[in-house]
Parts: sequence; structure tokens; C-alpha cells
Amino acid sequence: LFYVLQDSDGRGLIRPDTFETMLYDPRLRTACLGLMQQRLGRINGMGQLSPDALAGLSQLMLNDFAALPRPAGITLAGDEPDAAPHPDSIQLFQSVSTGLRALNRVLEFKIFIDPDNPQRLISLKQKHPGLQYVPEISGHCMDLLYYLEAGQHRPAVSATVRLLTAMSKQLGPPEEEEPPNSRADIPLARFLANYGDFIAGLVDARNKEELQYLMRSLAEDPGSSRTKRTHALSVSFNAYLGVSAGQEWLARRQGDTTLRSSYFAVAPYLPVGFSLSWLMFKKKNRPQSFSLHLIGVDLGAMLTYRLEEEEALGDFKLSAKNMVRPGAQLQWNIQKTPCFVGVGWQTGAQFREENGGEFALRSNRLFLSVGLDAPVRTLFAK
Repeated sequence: LFYVLQDSDGRGLIRPDTFETMLYDPRLRTACLGLMQQRLGRINGMGQLSPDALAGLSQLMLNDFAALPRPAGITLAGDEPDAAPHPDSIQLFQSVSTGLRALNRVLEFKIFIDPDNPQRLISLKQKHPGLQYVPEISGHCMDLLYYLEAGQHRPAVSATVRLLTAMSKQLGPPEEEEPPNSRADIPLARFLANYGDFIAGLVDARNKEELQYLMRSLAEDPGSSRTKRTHALSVSFNAYLGVSAGQEWLARRQGDTTLRSSYFAVAPYLPVGFSLSWLMFKKKNRPQSFSLHLIGVDLGAMLTYRLEEEEALGDFKLSAKNMVRPGAQLQWNIQKTPCFVGVGWQTGAQFREENGGEFALRSNRLFLSVGLDAPVRTLFAK
């Protein structure tokens, strides 16, 4: 497509107004669209193209690429002579987002004639179902690039989770064709496919109404969290989705002295680890379920919403290293719901920044938590 849209001097693409002029001339239109069909027809399995749809796709792409800032010293006819230059970072973002948008258009624009129904047009994504999640992935890529460029860390984390969720869908075969040991049997891929959007929404939530909506909208697999509420003893590889609030203590060793600070903080609570669950009060016909959860990593530890100002120990840094937070939680699994209430403790290094550099603090945290139970796999039940 780019080959047939080249300018005559080879310096770039033809201008949108030049292309439109060609489309208005019947002879030029026939020659131009015929060349496009001939060139694209060399691709194996391409199928028959609709000339009018191909012309529409080309116009949209030429308009997008014509709007991109050009490198210094390169001007084409019709450019603004005194246009203010854009910073390099903005030019990079515009170029990448335009390229991803062009990819999505190629995949989603209906330019192929359906061989079973010549009156109907279909897209490349419809011709090849294995590409169905690529537009979603590239869209989340654009969101992530935008939030990183804008320095908005919290939306960047949710965009990353959504990107990983979409990739977990794409990296396996179509769901109706899944063989044994495929995506459905990979706990992380299955967890992201089921709960990735919920986790991203939890990171984005700004008030209690949004959190309540997320809690109600989470559709849990039948029986997945009921095992620990109905069996006398069970062990599971578990994740939890919720919020936590508590006191955090930080310590930094500098020579012979130790700087210390403590504050009250609220954070998303997304721990992953192993849970040992048991039932109590069975003889009273009102059994209650309790669990001891051994925490390995906590995805929510990357973000901590502090309710007090504290600058003595550096500035907040968004880092995946902060997810490593071993700890333990004792919780009550509320009957007839997938919800829990718990109390726990976590320790580990917290990475912060100071004067452009990164350093680690020793962190200990005592907290209360509430949220939803999201078992990944039950390992034992009795």
C-alpha cells in the first residue's frame, strides 16, 4: 500500500489533496486503484479487494501521515513555512500512535469482498480470526504511551494491566479450539483473562461508588471461591482483589544513623500467594471460613495513596520492584459471598528516588483489608 502511495520524487507519500484529485479524474482513478489492486494481489491469500473501500482506507491513512511533524530541514509543497517545531518526545509519540492507528485501520477496515456473499465486505481481522485481539493490544499500547508521556502513573499502571490482559487472549489459540495444556491451563493467562479488566478498573477507581460498581460487576467462576467456604480444609494458589489501609514504617540506614518515618496509607490490595483455609463452628450449623494467606507479591504495592505528607525519605517512585512484598494475612471469608475481611503484615524493600537516583528503604506495614476472593487454582480440598 505504501509502495503505490509514494510521491514521484521518492521523498515520502503523496499529499492527500493530490490523491483526491486523482480519484476525481475517471482515468486516473481507474489507473491508481487498478495499480493498488494489482500490487496487493501479489500477496498470497489476499482475496478480492473493493476499489472504493481501498480508496477510503488510503485517504484516511494519507491524512494521518500528512499531519505528522517532519524532521528539521524537510518541507514539502503546501507545508506551513513557520510552523513551530515540536519537542522530540511529542514527535515520537505522534509517530508511534499514527503507526498503530494505521495498523488498526488495515486490520479493521472492510476492504475485502466476501467470497460467499459478493454484496458484503469484510475486514482482514474477519478473514483471519487469529488477528482479532491485535487492534485491542495496539489501542492499549497507545494508552500506555500517552500516560507515560504525560507522567500520569496510575492510569499507566491500569493501561499496562489491560495490555497484558489483551496479550493473554492473543497468545493462545481461539477459545473454541483450545487443546489441552493451552491458555486455559496456564494460571496466569487464565487469571488475567478473567480478572485483568477488574484489576485495571480497581487501579483507576477514584471513589467508593466506582469501587462498589466494580465489586458488583465481577463475575466469578461458579464454585471457585466456594471451596474454602464449604470444605473443612483446603489449600489454594490464590489472588485477592481489594483495598487495604494501615500504618507503614520506613527505615533508611545512613552511616551510623537510621532515619525512620511512619504514616497512614491506603493502597490497592492485589496479593498473590498460597492460602490455607478451614471451617469453624460447624456444629452450630453456622460454619465460618477463615484463611491464612502467605503473600509472595502484591501488585497493588506499586501504588500507595498516602494520607499524610512525608518527604524525609525521598519521593514516590513507580517501580515493579515494589511488588515483592512477602507477608501474611489472616482473614474471614464471608459466607455466601466471594468477599473477605482481613488483617495482615508485609515487609520488604521499597524503592524511592532522590535527586534523580534510586535507593531502597526497609518497609514494614500493618494493615486491614477488604475485597474479593479470586482463586487461581485449588491444590487440595477435604
